[in-house]
Formats: sequence, structure tokens, C-alpha cells
Amino acid sequence: MPTYGSPLKGVSLSDALKGAATYAPAERVVLSCFEFRHSLLVPPVRFVNNTENFLATLEDGAPVDSATEVEFLACDIQKTEPEESDQAASPDITLTISNISHLVTDALKLIRGSREPLLITERLYATDDTTAPHLLPVTTWEISNVSLIDGGSTSFRASYGDPVNIAVPRTTVKRSEYPTLER
Repeated sequence: MPTYGSPLKGVSLSDALKGAATYAPAERVVLSCFEFRHSLLVPPVRFVNNTENFLATLEDGAPVDSATEVEFLACDIQKTEPEESDQAASPDITLTISNISHLVTDALKLIRGSREPLLITERLYATDDTTAPHLLPVTTWEISNVSLIDGGSTSFRASYGDPVNIAVPRTTVKRSEYPTLER
């Protein structure tokens, strides 16, 4: 089994994953489900990394369709996990999604030109309990780059966003708008 990082407080992530796999029931499979969300995408586009479509209930408080059973479309998805490090840069992930049905490119054409970010939410579901995501809170990223790949695939690069580079205060004070300010 690959090593995912050095031990933290005496236990490495590799050991923890190995222990979890040892005690998990044989019939339980954890599926990665992804939701692409934008105000122009109604309903959001949802995929599952599986060979069959998957019905599952979203968590309470989900931004769209809270506590509702929704369908995730079967799709071949390859995810590159973010690097585990203590660097200041926001960790990035890469998702490569098969685009045989052109559902991804149709969604991208619909939101082209919008200044609102496209968000990806990942939910992990255990196949023996689909009443809520298996791991809470769910993870949400902002897409920063989209690439169309030969062979009918689309690659997305996403990160948690960059909360450090936000202007504070969000309004700019101008002398013309506030004439009582002194020079």
C-alpha cells in the first residue's frame, strides 16, 4: 500500500486507511459523487464515479435540493488528490471527466461569460446507506481552469479559493463621494 504521508501523532494516513478497509463490510463500497453548481445550471449537473447511475439523498443544508433524493449520472471520473503539505498555497485537485454524452460541454457553454464561479461539491456515499453522505461536511471547490482533452474528456482544476486576496474593506472610499473627508 502506498504511503500517503509521514505519521501524524503516531498514526499515518496509510495505516488509518488500511485499518478502515480491514473492518469494513465486504458489500459496502464508497462512491465519489460530484455536483457541478452554478446559478445558470438548473438543476446542478451531478456525476458518480461508477458504471451505473446512483440515487442518494443530499445532506440537510445542501445549497440546492437539501435533504432530497437526487440522481447522480454514471461517468468515468479520475481525481488527483491535493498534495499534503504545509505550504501557503491553496491545495488544488484535478478532475478528468468523460464527456461522451457532451453533458459537460453543454453545461460549460451555458455558463460561458458568467463572472460567478463554477463550484464542485464532492460527496462520499456508502452503498449500503444512501440517506446522507458518508463523510460530513462535504467538500466544495471553485473551478479555476477547464481544459478539453482529445478523446472526449474534460479536465477541471479546482481549489478551495483564496480568502487571503480579498480586498478589505470591500468598498473603496473616494473623495468625490465623501466630500467631508480632509486631505
